[in-house]
Amino acid sequence: MAKQKTTHQRDNLEKYLNYVLGVNPYEFALLPDDEGFVPIKELLAALRDEVGWRGITEGRIFEIHNRPADASPIEIAGNKIRLKGQGPITPEVSSGGVVKPKLLYVGLNPANWRHCSREGLTPKPTEKAVRLFSDSAIALKIARRFYPEPALVTVNVRQAEGRGAFFAPVSETMWVTDALKPEDLSGPPVEPTPETTEPKKSSESPQRPTIAQIPRSQPIVHQGKIVHQGKKKGKYQDSPDWKTQTKKDRRKDHS
Repeated sequence: MAKQKTTHQRDNLEKYLNYVLGVNPYEFALLPDDEGFVPIKELLAALRDEVGWRGITEGRIFEIHNRPADASPIEIAGNKIRLKGQGPITPEVSSGGVVKPKLLYVGLNPANWRHCSREGLTPKPTEKAVRLFSDSAIALKIARRFYPEPALVTVNVRQAEGRGAFFAPVSETMWVTDALKPEDLSGPPVEPTPETTEPKKSSESPQRPTIAQIPRSQPIVHQGKIVHQGKKKGKYQDSPDWKTQTKKDRRKDHS
């Protein structure tokens, strides 16, 4: 009985993977590359968003991949997965099929948003385009697959198009673009980084003043004679020599 249940679950997963990977990955906010591959990490995150697949694990995927006699419908290359023989997947919608919104949204890791607010938004190294969404709630839902508290970033579509950006729909709610300038993005206030708030410390060690730069005390002259140079003390160690000499002169005047 348990074996039959396991077989039934495996068959259901295979059917679901066939739809997600081969029919309409864009419905699940997945973006296949030119060979039809998607990251396994993103596939699992998308499946866990669906009712009935919350507890799906990577092990379940590999059970199907490792079926004997080359019976597996999927193939894995590195950290990516696709249906066997799958190539590029054409979106089911076209530019003429949906109305282009004035605003699009994306959820970003707050650290990534800090960078994008200065440098602009570009595709990840492993992706061919930036994913955007026509609904802010969907954008946050997709971002929460990976970040617990994503920053919601808004894209001004018309302004970005005026700077040369293009936008193409791949589903009813998801759009893609190549790159966006920081002027076309708006989001939560960005706190300044320590590098921008603290003055840069000089790497050069402070130079000691030379002997010529050290100020010297001026000699004190009394009755045409130099009676003091520097901080030399008198015989009682509590007054300089010029005071001692002055006292002696006073005694002579009164004798």
